[in-house]
Amino acid sequence: MKTLKTIGIGLIGVILLLLVIAFFLPSKVHIERSIEIKGNPANAYNLVNRITEWKQWSPWHKLDTNAKWIYSEQTEGTGAWYTWESEVRNVGSGKLTITNSKPYEIISTALQFEKMTPAHSDFIFTPTTDGYKLTWTMDSDMGLNPIGRWFGVFMDRMIGPDYEKGLQAIKEISERVPEKETIAGFDFEQHDMQALMIAGIRETVKMSEFNSAKFANWFGAIGKTLETGKIAPTGPPMAIYYSFENETTDMEAAMPVSSIGKDVGMVKFHELPACKALVVKYLGDYSGTARVYAATFDYFKTKGIEMVGAPMEIYITDPMMEKDTAKWLTEIVFPVK
Repeated sequence: MKTLKTIGIGLIGVILLLLVIAFFLPSKVHIERSIEIKGNPANAYNLVNRITEWKQWSPWHKLDTNAKWIYSEQTEGTGAWYTWESEVRNVGSGKLTITNSKPYEIISTALQFEKMTPAHSDFIFTPTTDGYKLTWTMDSDMGLNPIGRWFGVFMDRMIGPDYEKGLQAIKEISERVPEKETIAGFDFEQHDMQALMIAGIRETVKMSEFNSAKFANWFGAIGKTLETGKIAPTGPPMAIYYSFENETTDMEAAMPVSSIGKDVGMVKFHELPACKALVVKYLGDYSGTARVYAATFDYFKTKGIEMVGAPMEIYITDPMMEKDTAKWLTEIVFPVK
């Protein structure tokens, strides 16, 4: 009995010692793994940004083929989420939500594992000479829980290998996809555009005076003219850039319309002729369109393509409805021969 008592006291002492040591262990845990991938970052970006694609590369999806997965109605970008339930210990249950999605730069997620501290995870895209580096991180705060802090000490060696498997799978899948031609990293297509009736306001504007307030005034005046004339708009607002001269631009803010109405003040009705066009699908803040124009003109020079009209911007996304500038879609149209 004395021996058992001695062992018991010893075990209690060891437990107390471990608890004391735990308070000196770091509460914050950081895990990070990276891999070099060749080609277009859009391939890997879409594998992560579309939550239904995780089953292709996530190591945890492969651990239990009988796990129950539930996806949100929105399956791509900020706000998309999925939950999982599994009886396999290494899979468990939880929820993953995409909290931030910036094309070809970063995708952030919030992770909630069952009975565990919430964690934050990032997928970071960094350009390289012949592709990009994809970095996958996870950060978690174990708080004051001594067991959690001890668990945190071993998390890197427990989860790190799974991160490596996941990144390797993303690399293999991404590099198998045939390289798709892009302009400034954005998809484009060529098609025939039909003739288009528009109501517009054309002005030569100083670049220093070019701002959202001016656009709002133009579209407000056009909208009022259409309402008065009982003419229906037939598409999203657009801008046509006829020329750039030093610090000014000759441009027209316009709306597609169902019929040609009567000119009112600066609002003029006319028709844009049918043409062949190259259309770049630009995602992002409007201030970033300049690099798309530069890249497109370089592309035309390389391919021997000739422009035959003024480029246009069609504003597919309404900034008043979508606050995330990374999701603003603008179709930049270049009439070509």
